[in-house]
Amino acid sequence: MKIALVYDALYPFMKGGAEKRYHEMGTRLAARHEVHFVSWEHWRGSPPKENGNLFYHGVGRPLPFYDRNGKRRIAEAVGFASHLLKAFPRERFDVIDCSSIPYFPAYACRLISLARGIPLVVTWHEFWGDYWLGYLGWRGHLARAVELAATGLGDMGVAVSQFTADRVARQGLKNRPIEVIPNGIEYGLIRSIPPNGEESDVIYMGRLIGHKNVSTLLEAVRLLANESPRLRCLIVGDGPERESLARYSSVLGLDGNVAFLGFIPDQRDMFALMKRSKVFVFPSTREGFGRSVVEAQACGLPAVVVRAPDSASPTLIRSGDNGLVCDNDARSLATALAHLLEDQPLRQQMAEAAQAEAARYDWSNVVERIEGVYQQAIGRRNGNGLSPKIV
Repeated sequence: MKIALVYDALYPFMKGGAEKRYHEMGTRLAARHEVHFVSWEHWRGSPPKENGNLFYHGVGRPLPFYDRNGKRRIAEAVGFASHLLKAFPRERFDVIDCSSIPYFPAYACRLISLARGIPLVVTWHEFWGDYWLGYLGWRGHLARAVELAATGLGDMGVAVSQFTADRVARQGLKNRPIEVIPNGIEYGLIRSIPPNGEESDVIYMGRLIGHKNVSTLLEAVRLLANESPRLRCLIVGDGPERESLARYSSVLGLDGNVAFLGFIPDQRDMFALMKRSKVFVFPSTREGFGRSVVEAQACGLPAVVVRAPDSASPTLIRSGDNGLVCDNDARSLATALAHLLEDQPLRQQMAEAAQAEAARYDWSNVVERIEGVYQQAIGRRNGNGLSPKIV
């Protein structure tokens, strides 16, 4: 197959779950297929070169992604969509896979798909629905309508979790088949890395942005530190809220308990550090999947996540078996963390269950399934009678 992967944010120039997903899928698919990344021209000079079956196409120089409040800029999404219409590669692709977010590029890909007769797969990393109303106020009604209409764009859809697939099916236009293909991890690599770095009791890894809810984690650590003054919590990651969270940590008197380590560029170092901790915590309130939870499980860490209506992370946890799910408040989070920190046999039992669960998400399994979806999308467009699963 000749595959086009379309997303405005491109790994390793930008870091995130969707960026990592496309990168890992693309590099692995390129072992058997011809893969083309279509994105902004994030690089300087010639496009990156990785192997003979992997190609990069830049449709223009990138526009700023975020406004001063750390929110995605609509102008960037519209700009990328317009550049796609003008500069999409003149290749004869067998299938196009475009990210649903930030929506407008998916509309552009639909027009390209229809004009050139190329099957389109739209990948849903999240589905916000009514969440838009609280996020953007009155403008959220427009965003919600754009998202709703986007559910009807592809020949097929892919959702990264059953949680997201159910939301698309329940709130969307319901006229497109959608397969659940989760984000993956490098399970063998993670298991092979020895522990290294600073020891900690609790570790968080992720973006430092509002919905990741790190302020609630800091408040929980304050409660724990009252009983365990030597408690150590590491916060790994970067984002627009890093400085304000560091200030808040100081206000709470946690300078001796909490360390902000910033972004760790080498994932081997990240996994080695994770293995030096006892518990992984992920208080995010909005997730389409929660890849860092699965990575922590592969490292042998039980995870504590919060229960939230817009987060798929709790679906990765069998609470009491391979981790804990708690209410979204500092007291509940502190209680769950204390429960694991104080019970080493329980922690070890959960760690073993977590590692066994994480093996399901190895990238080799994910890529095999996405190949099948692409073939089904081609079959639907060609009218050969293939009938994919409908949620």
